[in-house]
Amino acid sequence: MNAPRVVGLSVGGPRPAALDRLIYAIGRDAAVVNMGGHPGPVDWMLVYRSPVAVPGHVPAVWFVGDETDADQLRHPDVVLAAEQKLLDRCATSAPKVLMGPALVDHDDAKPYAPYPRDRIRRARGLPATVVGEVGADGLVWDGTVVDPKFRATVLVSASAVIADRSAVLESLAWGAPTVTDPATAAAVGAVPGEHLLIGSDVAQRRALAAGLALDMATAARLSWAGRRLFEEAFSVTHLIRRVERAAVRPTGPADRIAAVLDDLGTPARAPIRGRAAARQNLPQQRTGSLMLPSTIGEQ
Repeated sequence: MNAPRVVGLSVGGPRPAALDRLIYAIGRDAAVVNMGGHPGPVDWMLVYRSPVAVPGHVPAVWFVGDETDADQLRHPDVVLAAEQKLLDRCATSAPKVLMGPALVDHDDAKPYAPYPRDRIRRARGLPATVVGEVGADGLVWDGTVVDPKFRATVLVSASAVIADRSAVLESLAWGAPTVTDPATAAAVGAVPGEHLLIGSDVAQRRALAAGLALDMATAARLSWAGRRLFEEAFSVTHLIRRVERAAVRPTGPADRIAAVLDDLGTPARAPIRGRAAARQNLPQQRTGSLMLPSTIGEQ
């Protein structure tokens, strides 16, 4: 089993809420230690108004909370901020990573494209096309109200999903071809026709979803683009992965192979990791990978 990553923390003063959420998320899959008192090595460190000298041999990810922070960077390896204007102000050639304003987990949500959804329905004797409705007011499968415990089932196997503001990110995370209202699409930065479809009222949304359920090509395009929007703007797991990619460079073939498998969403314990290392006669990766949502076919 891979050793857990060790992430150092060097923070001075009150922490912004966004930074607290990030630290908590990092701590789910790594050992977070105080740089001021940790005697052992760390893989990378998160810095915010550091009260101690930042060692030059450890990759440093600087969190920028305001314009003053942006003007006081000291040899960052990566710059992270919740606002693009703060990243633009940072006078550095280091990689800059924008942190979305409303990060969520949904790590259990695996992206299911339309074709696997179709296979799931056929294997279980379900209708050829099904529209699901997921929202704060309840759960609907093929026009019938169902128990909330079937929420994930609807999001995984419906041909198309109508989602409101409370469910749209989850729907995109599962790769569901999604229909929503204009306000919800605007709230999550989704482009109509690119990431999802929008309808101004319930009747229009249901008509669009019914048509989408029959249009496999459009459904597949929206499924992929919607999942990518979730990963790039809302997934805290994928944010941490982008930060680590920029901060910690692969040190050899094993790390480079592991990085490719991580990008594909391969689970940390997936057999393919061991087979890839064995095929190349490589040692196992030294540090652990994030436990990312698996792709279709991985168990």
